[in-house]
Amino acid sequence: MKYILSLFLVLLSSPGFSAQALDIARETGGIRVEYIASSNRGIIRVRDCEQCSQSYYKFSSPPLIHKQGKQIPFSEFLKDYWRAKYPTLILDKQTLNVSKVVY
Repeated sequence: MKYILSLFLVLLSSPGFSAQALDIARETGGIRVEYIASSNRGIIRVRDCEQCSQSYYKFSSPPLIHKQGKQIPFSEFLKDYWRAKYPTLILDKQTLNVSKVVY
């Protein structure tokens, strides 16, 4: 048992071992949301974002919204997003679609 635990610790500490992120976070200086209710799709335009590779990011279903540590309904976010200071978009690593907005 000690041998297995030692081997596990060596593997974790080795430089070749690394974890891969499932999502990408992008902090922005502000956002503008465009939403089409009939299709549940939309885009979030970003401004003042040096890390962003695009000027807008899509979502194919309303993303999860966290405001000051609490989850709020998407409908509330649509009325309040313009007040967000430095909102962070959580993007799917493969598609770059927005899965969550934190502000």
